[in-house]
Amino acid sequence: MARAALPGGAGPIPRAGAATIGLLGFTWIELVSGWGEKPATLVTAALAYTAYTLGAQFLFGTELWSRRGETFAVYFDLLSRLSSWERREGVMGVRPPLAGLPRLDTPPGTVFFVCAMIGTITFDGFSQGQLWRDLSVDLAGALDGLVGREAAAKVVATLGLALGVAFVTGFYRLGIDGALRRRAARGPARCGARSSTRRCRSPWSTWPPTI
Repeated sequence: MARAALPGGAGPIPRAGAATIGLLGFTWIELVSGWGEKPATLVTAALAYTAYTLGAQFLFGTELWSRRGETFAVYFDLLSRLSSWERREGVMGVRPPLAGLPRLDTPPGTVFFVCAMIGTITFDGFSQGQLWRDLSVDLAGALDGLVGREAAAKVVATLGLALGVAFVTGFYRLGIDGALRRRAARGPARCGARSSTRRCRSPWSTWPPTI
């Protein structure tokens, strides 16, 4: 059976699409939704995600979707590359720490997926502190009259989650732009004659970045 065309054409499924949206959605459910007190809602969400994953694997192929679109497969694949353990041709062995990262293929959206990983974890930790608790109470109180107390708390938490991802993404961008400016300042021998090449262009010249 012929598989459906991939989103965006014949190229690989961008991690900035399904996998990143799934990661943000899962984090929202965990940190914002309050569904932990509603088991029936959690079960419904789990069944819906299972049906979505099976449908996507049927359309695009099990292996391709697992490598590009399935949130948890992409997430744990990235984490596994930090490990000193690896399996090659069915044999378990040892490698230097972080040695799996250079072999990571980087389709469009890889950077944004990593920024979403770090940003959501950053917000998770920050939200446990007294500073965020006090601030969120004040902000929710300001919105209480507009959307109601329960909804106000979720709106504030959603904004905090989004700001956490935006902060990490912006920090990364500043770092990359600073490194490129420093490289360009070293003179034409390093970058001037090749300033139009990918090596001297910021990965932010197109979105999502590809590295």
